[in-house]
Amino acid sequence: MICRACGAGPVEGQKFCSSCGASLGQRCGACGRENLRGDSFCGECGSPLTGQQAGDQPLPNAERREVTVMFCDLVGSTALGTRLDPETFRQILAGYHALISATVAKFEGFVRHRIGDGAVVYFGWPKGNEACAEHAVRAGLAVIDALARAPIEGEKLLVRIGIATGLVVAGEFLLLGTSSEHEIVGDTPHLAARLQTLAEPGTLVVSQETRKQIGGMFSCDHLGEVTLKGFASPIHAWRIYGESKARSRFKALHTAPLPPMVGRDEELEFLLRRWKQASSGEGRLAWISGDAGIGKSRLVQAMMDRLRHENYICLQYFCSQHSQDTSLHPVIAQLRHAAKFGTDDPEQEQLTKLEVLLSNPLPAEELSLFSELLSISPPHQFHTSQLSPQRKKEKTLEALLRQLRNLAESRPVLMILEDAHWADPTTRDLLELVINGIEALPVLVIATSRPEFRVPWTDRVGVTLMTLSKVGRKQAVAIAGYVAGAAALNDELLDRIATQAEGVPLYIEELTKSVVERANASATTQPIVSIPPTLQASLMARLDRLPGAKFVAQCGAVIGREFSYQLIAAIAQQPEELLLQALDELVVSGLVFRRGEPPDANYLFKHALLQDAAYESLLHSSRCTIHSRAVQAIHQLIPHADDICPELLAYHCAQAGLVERAVNHSTRAGELSITRSAMEEARAHLEQGMRLLKSLPDGPARCGLEAKLLLALQTVGVVTHGYGGADAVNAAERAVTLARGAGRNELLIRALFGEWAYKSHVGDLPGSLKVAQEMVALADHQAEPLVWGQASTALGMNYGFAGRFVEARQIFEGCLAKIKNRGSVPLEGLHPQDNEVLARCFLSLQLACLGQFEQSTAEAMKGIQRARQLQHMPSIAVALTVGCRHAWLTRNEELLAERATELVELCEEQRFPYWLARGRCYSGWIAVHRGEFDYGISQLNEAISTLRASSVALWNIHGLVAEAYARAGDSENALRHIDTALTVSSKTGEVWLDAELHRIKGEILLETAPRLAEQGEKHLKQSIEIARNQTAKLWELRASASLARYWSATGRDSAARALLEPILNSFGQGTDAPDFSDAKNVLARVS
Repeated sequence: MICRACGAGPVEGQKFCSSCGASLGQRCGACGRENLRGDSFCGECGSPLTGQQAGDQPLPNAERREVTVMFCDLVGSTALGTRLDPETFRQILAGYHALISATVAKFEGFVRHRIGDGAVVYFGWPKGNEACAEHAVRAGLAVIDALARAPIEGEKLLVRIGIATGLVVAGEFLLLGTSSEHEIVGDTPHLAARLQTLAEPGTLVVSQETRKQIGGMFSCDHLGEVTLKGFASPIHAWRIYGESKARSRFKALHTAPLPPMVGRDEELEFLLRRWKQASSGEGRLAWISGDAGIGKSRLVQAMMDRLRHENYICLQYFCSQHSQDTSLHPVIAQLRHAAKFGTDDPEQEQLTKLEVLLSNPLPAEELSLFSELLSISPPHQFHTSQLSPQRKKEKTLEALLRQLRNLAESRPVLMILEDAHWADPTTRDLLELVINGIEALPVLVIATSRPEFRVPWTDRVGVTLMTLSKVGRKQAVAIAGYVAGAAALNDELLDRIATQAEGVPLYIEELTKSVVERANASATTQPIVSIPPTLQASLMARLDRLPGAKFVAQCGAVIGREFSYQLIAAIAQQPEELLLQALDELVVSGLVFRRGEPPDANYLFKHALLQDAAYESLLHSSRCTIHSRAVQAIHQLIPHADDICPELLAYHCAQAGLVERAVNHSTRAGELSITRSAMEEARAHLEQGMRLLKSLPDGPARCGLEAKLLLALQTVGVVTHGYGGADAVNAAERAVTLARGAGRNELLIRALFGEWAYKSHVGDLPGSLKVAQEMVALADHQAEPLVWGQASTALGMNYGFAGRFVEARQIFEGCLAKIKNRGSVPLEGLHPQDNEVLARCFLSLQLACLGQFEQSTAEAMKGIQRARQLQHMPSIAVALTVGCRHAWLTRNEELLAERATELVELCEEQRFPYWLARGRCYSGWIAVHRGEFDYGISQLNEAISTLRASSVALWNIHGLVAEAYARAGDSENALRHIDTALTVSSKTGEVWLDAELHRIKGEILLETAPRLAEQGEKHLKQSIEIARNQTAKLWELRASASLARYWSATGRDSAARALLEPILNSFGQGTDAPDFSDAKNVLARVS
């Protein structure tokens, strides 16, 4: 025997499944014995097992569902028992219970308890009932009426009845580990019992929820808020007198296969007119808005049906609630479907199918972009790692738009985006591009969404918003009649369906199917119209009629709106034959659609609300178990799932209670989104991880997880708001605190690097130096190259900024020695740069300042070459930026112009705003030196504004700007920039450029007016003094040449010669740097 609940088997000879504890038999309604399923008669008493009341049918396992409970209490039973002979009293009680059982059975009630003078009756369980509240009230009124009309043993009996509706857990409960009872658990039974105490003899009282669901079907009085024992808050109670004149109205939501669309002629004709306009080359967007189930998708399908004889291309995209944070999820799904990818297709076959789909030969870059989008290893001709995340995203969207244009060149295109309210931000970006790019193309875009989604493009030319309203009564009756089909429901039933469905097409379809199924189940009698009060009740009733498929539907609902055969097989864990049968039942019933054939089949719930209903019926514990199975199955079926679909794993882990794993997957999803420059999605994933963290206990593990999340959030904050943004700053500070608490040095160093980057960026040298020193101390105990590489380069840069060039040189050379021995790895983070690139480029600056011109030039070239070899765009950007600074320091204007041009082009291409501003500073400086004063100054000012907006400390730019203003003849602005830079450097301690700033200021003063000569000479002398203290031979040589030139002009040649000869002689022979040549020329003039 196979367990129909979990699929385990064989389990011959057992009463209960050893895997899940479910009953394997059916209970006899006469004696209560458990019999095997399929038996016709009870093996204990011989009673027939078929044709018994609803409660005697095989019971489901425990699940969450809405149930209505009726509690009946016999009035005056104690006095009656005292007055009558016990045997007579026994006969009265037996007749009383028999009457109740017979009466409630007519309304599909299940008598669960018969305790003395009381009875507890369930409606909506164990067999689903679309209108359990209505049936309970009708049954209660019938019991009262029957007792009033038919005295038992000559006694006229009265009852008090309480009815309550609510969510319960219903199913089998093991008792003492040996037997089971079928029971419900929750507040609802207790509330029904308390409510009956409020009823007068011969009346019934209902709860607020029951009153809400029966609507105006019954006459009632509000008893107000009453205080009941065991309930903390007052309860609204209502006394029911009988049926009212008004008919009841209930909402029902259920889809049927493509009934004729009625009541939408005007909307359909509008779409067809838009199609005609689009087909002629005037692109259009029609946006359909409406409530769930109102008929948005049906209208789209009708549109496609009308176009079935036309030669056009249809592209359909479906958004998903669980994929709102996954970039381009609907596009990926559409491409995989259109390319006919099989679950077991090797990557090469997938790549071939992709090329066939895209038809036209694609450039290597574009093919690589599509390959990576579909998680296929890109061809060898081109690797998208060459692109920055932002540029990769832009190129991908451009490629998708280009494919749409290519398709539109051959035939008109109908592009459909369903459930756009669930679209991820990147898909919305694509839609924006499409809207802007189809004005002159034969393309019609139809998008659907719920009313809560605000459509942002309604003011565009060619964009129209259409809001769907409910259908009229005649149209509703027509829909119900078509869905009923051969069942041929009478006019009364059809009219009642139309009334209670309230004009919502999905409600009409689902309610009609439920009525038809009831008619088929009871062919001998006219079906009672059990109007479902909610879609949940209607759907549960349909699932209850598919016992073999119910659990499979619930497993599918856990997976999502769409699920594959392989995944459902791994999760449901049922024998293949049983699983296929269950899936076929779901397809035949219309609950799901199937695309393809198993094992390559995919299944789609007909409506998202169908999935929700099946999912909500599961116990929380069952959900956890199935979600946990989903996690295991995804890992088994999808290689490298942690990198392919971390957001999906995060969702299932979170629902399974695997919080720590969920946080890790959310972090990974955020990191991957960052690499794709999908910052909105990244933030969503990371913030979800932060929310999950709240359920974890405090401790080192939680600190470590939060620190990783914060480091990623800091990256997002830096990208969106700059280093000085509050998000980035707060995340960095909190990450450091947590990393310390976690006791993980490698994580602490990464966190400190973020803090160091911020402090360095804003010019806080003392603070950044302190952080760098701590990093180095921690890194001494770490073997990971990334860790010590970050620490040593940070400290080296700090020493360089402080003018400690000799120490900085030693650190960078030591770092390069370690790299040579251990090998270099790329850094991670916002703009990751290779350790060797950083070390060589910044070593070149220290060597230049120390006067080692040839060696410094060689190191700068090696750093740039290394970055280019890696084809790592951020490393190339930083290498060129530092290379520009080196060329400026060494007065190699030709090389500076070349590097600045390349840097600007690279940063414009890759969308690196910070490095772009740096590049424009140097290109502006070059323009001024070439005589393009206005253009050069404007470039410099624009770049400074950009840098200032991101909280960059601008003091190290001011020398560059001052030189440019001086060359342009604007000494006032030149001096202003120098004074600003010197003021800032004196506060921060970043004095590496002070000597050069004093030299520039001295020369400007000497050139401005004779009266300022003394001040100018003083600044030149101060420059030389600072340079000597820093061992900065470049600054000393340059300032000495400037001062010697001035002394020579004022008749002090001997002093000039005495100043220049020692510094020139210290350089040795063979030096041909511009500064050295300039100083030699000055010496020649004064000798």
